[in-house]
Amino acid sequence: SKVTGDRLNLLYWAFGEVTNSEQLHGVDEEEFVRRCANVSKMEMFMNTLNQPAWLTDYPNLKELQLHVQNIPQPIGLHRMSQLQRLCMTEVRLQTMRGIESCTQLIHLDLSSNSLTKMDPTVLGELTNLRTLWLNENPIAVIQGTESLTRLHSLWLARTHVSYIGDKLDSNVALTDLNLAASAICNFKDIPSLVHLRLLSSLSFADGHFGDSPVCNLCNYQTYILFHLQQLNVLDSLIIAEESRQIAEATYMKKKMYYNMRIKTFKRNTSNVLRRLAETRQARISQVNLNLNVLLRQKKDVQRQLDDLEVAGLAATDADVPLLRDKIATLDRGIESKM
Repeated sequence: SKVTGDRLNLLYWAFGEVTNSEQLHGVDEEEFVRRCANVSKMEMFMNTLNQPAWLTDYPNLKELQLHVQNIPQPIGLHRMSQLQRLCMTEVRLQTMRGIESCTQLIHLDLSSNSLTKMDPTVLGELTNLRTLWLNENPIAVIQGTESLTRLHSLWLARTHVSYIGDKLDSNVALTDLNLAASAICNFKDIPSLVHLRLLSSLSFADGHFGDSPVCNLCNYQTYILFHLQQLNVLDSLIIAEESRQIAEATYMKKKMYYNMRIKTFKRNTSNVLRRLAETRQARISQVNLNLNVLLRQKKDVQRQLDDLEVAGLAATDADVPLLRDKIATLDRGIESKM
């Protein structure tokens, strides 16, 4: 059988040898398979890949680049056991499933797509990865990197990532981390990068992607340079030794200043609490004093009323209603003090 049409054109675009006559009349299947096996690199741009499944014709690819296509899911990669570099950018990719069979991958770039998560089942198979770029995807959580112990470069710029925590603890070989224009907004994640002793380049701001909210915090550069002294490059700028020394001195001064402010605040707070306790005790004493007066008055009025009842004058004496009203008034006063 003859291979013709778009399937043959794909071999042409892959820089395979296809003559004009062969384009018109086709190529034998056996010869087509032989030529495809010799292709080690392929780059496709702007919707030139009509059928992603045809990629299975090229099992010996070592580098594959697909740009500006419509490929929601990786297809045709399961035979590419020798693939080392895969770049799929602006292809409307929605899932990483289908890449896990490319276990020899060293470089993986899936930037500018619609990925919502880093798939642990896929990344767990790509243990040889040195470079992982997932920029400009709506990814919110760093996950699946535990097995990537050889990873050198991780780019998650312009994503929704807002937390680092211990997610990179296993990536001890990491030298380059880019989280520019992510959702990182505070300093609490910076110390978690201290154990990455080989980390030499860190970006929360980038001229291409933009800045993360953490960059707007006071003492941003000082805090990072003090805690991450292994860095050589911060936000694409080489760190001078003088800058590092200034950051360390500034951090220590500010630490002393804020410690002093904290002690002053604690002392003032203790004084306020002590005064409140004294005022409260004075108010309680005053209330108890007033309550004792009311109780004595009620006891005196009740004794007068009891004396009238004993004398048999409770029904005729005009003072009895007044005494009872006075007792009711005293009861209300006592109740309000309790």
